[in-house]
Amino acid sequence: MIPYLYTMNVQTHEEGAPLISPMYYFYSENDESYNVPNQYFFGTELMVAPIVEKMDLAFQSAKVDVWFPEGEWYDFFSEKKYTGGVKLSVYRDISTIPVFAKSGAIIPLVGSEIDMGVDLPEIVDWYVFPGKQHSFEMIEDQNGQRYKTRLSIDWEMGMLELALQGDSSIVPSNRRHRIHFKGTNVSMIELPNKNDTARFECKENKMPSLNDEVFRLLKTASLPYELKDRLLNQFINAKNSHELMNILHHQDKELRGRLLEMIFTSEN
Repeated sequence: MIPYLYTMNVQTHEEGAPLISPMYYFYSENDESYNVPNQYFFGTELMVAPIVEKMDLAFQSAKVDVWFPEGEWYDFFSEKKYTGGVKLSVYRDISTIPVFAKSGAIIPLVGSEIDMGVDLPEIVDWYVFPGKQHSFEMIEDQNGQRYKTRLSIDWEMGMLELALQGDSSIVPSNRRHRIHFKGTNVSMIELPNKNDTARFECKENKMPSLNDEVFRLLKTASLPYELKDRLLNQFINAKNSHELMNILHHQDKELRGRLLEMIFTSEN
């Protein structure tokens, strides 16, 4: 994560922009922003909501209440979309943390092995999320020289542009850029380290069905088999949102919350 983290730290040093910002820094007029004290923006592209509650042993996961501001947000790891303007309990196991990319986010990461974070990477992996028009300028410094790489994406036009500026001698001569399109079915695009453009066709990402998600949850949960079987059949046979909500109404709090998150993301 060094390319993103270093760029954000440069902005902190040179522009006074904080690396970590509480929600009310940007949404001071919204009361909800004051009710999520552990939730924060990490740089300009990401929102993080650490889980500080005890794990539920039956489900091997824990929850945090996340406030999603207006707009669209994508889980950085699962690519699931969350429509904003809502506060929702989200559940994660011990191996992950709720990290959400804003609509249109562009995050550069290291795509090759480096030595202790000293050498600049040969491969830069850019993770981009659906939105409208957006750009991100990655900053690299070495030996008193600066190199800037700007990736711009226009989702409506299906066009991306790579623009370079500065002393190219500080970056590896064989550098390549891999653009990974998250939340869509667009194939990865690889570009050489030069000013360049490329076109892409945006396709809707096919996410697991709600029933598949429910099956995976119940498969690993420490619940009676009869309950698992009955609940899965109820979801399979549910014809609309009203029937799904009726199913939730009869479940205990822990199970209901996990199912509600699945329903919420399946409808986005």
